[in-house]
Amino acid sequence: MRARFGDPARARANWGDGDHDEALVLRLARDELWDAEIRRQAVASGLPAVTVDGSRDVRDLADDLAVRFRLAARPPR
Repeated sequence: MRARFGDPARARANWGDGDHDEALVLRLARDELWDAEIRRQAVASGLPAVTVDGSRDVRDLADDLAVRFRLAARPPR
């Protein structure tokens, strides 16, 4: 996100003239709270949650999601 809003004009258009570093910190903190709430609701509802954090190969993640959404059979490992 830092690179996305590295252009001062774009950052101003999205976050105004305030401290853009502080805005980024606040936005990431907000996103972390949102993630925790969604995970809490998933657990409470007995639903699975998929972590997308860059630790898995994109193809493996896509295959996993395709199986979860019944778009494909589980690929052989």
